[in-house]
Amino acid sequence: GPLAAGWTHALVLGRSTEDLDTPVYLSKFGSARNTLDWTVSKALDEHNDLDVGLNFAQEDGYSHEFFAGGFDHSRHNAALFASWRGRFGQQSWAASLRHDDNSQFGGATTGSLAWGWQAATDWRLRASLANAFRAPDFNELYYPGFEIGPGMALFAGNPLLDPERSATAEAGLDWTPQARTRVGLSLYRTR
Repeated sequence: GPLAAGWTHALVLGRSTEDLDTPVYLSKFGSARNTLDWTVSKALDEHNDLDVGLNFAQEDGYSHEFFAGGFDHSRHNAALFASWRGRFGQQSWAASLRHDDNSQFGGATTGSLAWGWQAATDWRLRASLANAFRAPDFNELYYPGFEIGPGMALFAGNPLLDPERSATAEAGLDWTPQARTRVGLSLYRTR
């Protein structure tokens, strides 16, 4: 809703939980995630919009395994972000920047740049560059899996995983011959 003259905001609180109790194997696994997202938006003028915000997540996870031991971990992630969207004539653009501080994996700064040009009524060119960071979740790190033999488990987590980092470049062409039909061609590379 409205925050001040020309400013709006959105506040979202979330909680998710997971509990897996398997008495026949004497195992318990659970996790909880609490999140807060706050975004403040402003139309700077008729051509430019700005969003700034913060994101906070607190995660707790545990596992109690009779045969394999277990774990009990907590971590948090705090992030600040900003994005700018603009349009002028037949061109539009967007730029974003985000910094995450993860208590388990450290800090990471990511961002994106995108540009589009409405070359004709039904033709649009577009291009973008972006990078990303994603920390493994507790399941990917610690899930106990299913023991099939001494020291061998299926679907088990790996506590040695590193965060995923990626960089993507994309270029595309869209054709919109009528209001309900769009055909697009994209060339992209993600590493």
